[in-house]
Amino acid sequence: MGFGLDESDDKKPVVTSEALSKFKPRQAPKPVANVIESDVAAAQAGFISREPKPKKAVRPTKPKQEVEQSFQLCMRLPSSTLDQFVAFATKHKLSYPKAMQKLLDGFRG
Repeated sequence: MGFGLDESDDKKPVVTSEALSKFKPRQAPKPVANVIESDVAAAQAGFISREPKPKKAVRPTKPKQEVEQSFQLCMRLPSSTLDQFVAFATKHKLSYPKAMQKLLDGFRG
């Protein structure tokens, strides 16, 4: 008896790498699936397909306008002035830069 093991353990055959290399796993038969029946059953069970959806047609893009260099503008304003500016931009559905441009265009004449 050695190391708490039975002597019968010493008599078990030793598996060699050569014996393991000859081992071939069983091949499971490939199931024949009826795709239509599977899709119907999945739809009834509420499954959503993971198949990629066809891509939508690409819309023609707008011609790019010439972009001039832009700069950051930071200033402190009284809250009433800022509220007026935001209300103006919101009313006319303009971004802040476009609202500023519209105000400046109106100021110039």
